Amino acid sequence: MEFGYFTLSDNHYENNTRTANQFVADITEEALHADKLGMHSAWIGEHHFNSLGVLSCPDMVLAYIHVSFEDNQSIFDEGLELVRKLWAADGRISHHGKHYSFDDVRITPKPVQRPIPAYVGSFSKPSIELAARLNCGVIVAPFAAAMTFGGLKQVADVYHDSCAKYGTKPHRLMCSYFTHFADNGAQEDAQRARQIRYYRECVIPALPGDPKTAPPSYRYFVDMVARLQTVKPEDLTENSVLLGSPQRIMDTLKKVEAAGFSEVILYFNVGLKPHQQVRDEMTRFMEEVAPAFDGAHKQKAA
Repeated sequence: MEFGYFTLSDNHYENNTRTANQFVADITEEALHADKLGMHSAWIGEHHFNSLGVLSCPDMVLAYIHVSFEDNQSIFDEGLELVRKLWAADGRISHHGKHYSFDDVRITPKPVQRPIPAYVGSFSKPSIELAARLNCGVIVAPFAAAMTFGGLKQVADVYHDSCAKYGTKPHRLMCSYFTHFADNGAQEDAQRARQIRYYRECVIPALPGDPKTAPPSYRYFVDMVARLQTVKPEDLTENSVLLGSPQRIMDTLKKVEAAGFSEVILYFNVGLKPHQQVRDEMTRFMEEVAPAFDGAHKQKAA
């Protein structure tokens, strides 16, 4: 199993003295540090949410160009399928669909890697089915997988069943995990508080929580918000975070590996965790946890 670096660049916290510019610089350095440590990948999210990204209110901007959120799922489905066709085509193609229409278009330069590995971030069954139909891999968040499907194993089952349905070959399954080391009770309490702060100050304001206004394809977020509003530090489990000693983290990841997941992207810099602490925890993970798993990181370490 491989391990990567992951962040959504959350910086919208009350009384936060860290500027956005400084955090971007920290993230850049952390991503480079991940490469030096032998991590397999770096994932830096571009999220257009009011408390998770740079565009504070995309629905107001999109309203000026009359984009309907009622169609967002079908727009995404058609767009992803279309981009993959353009990547694969040797010449020009034409397309006349529900949301996109053009003639004689090509992408240049052509991708060197064919096919380009593509992953669908999935919180729902339709998105997992889309990934299977378009021959893509899947990335999920364990806490969402637990709420929507019951766990990571159930996600893997839905994905493989969908691949069988569409006659496609299953690709890699990945998941993201918030990651916190703690060697004693005081450290664990501090890490749990950090995670709760992230949920309350960044996640809940960003997600649609009103069932009257949430778009149909986002309705599962309503239940997610309701649960996060009542979550307490002691409620955090391996379904949402890697927390504790190296052995405890290792035990959870062994279950993830057994469920059929081949890479975990690790979210260290959450909840205003100081940059040096993030670096230290990244290093500690690769020195004390990663060696228990096979992967490219072992070759680099050798």
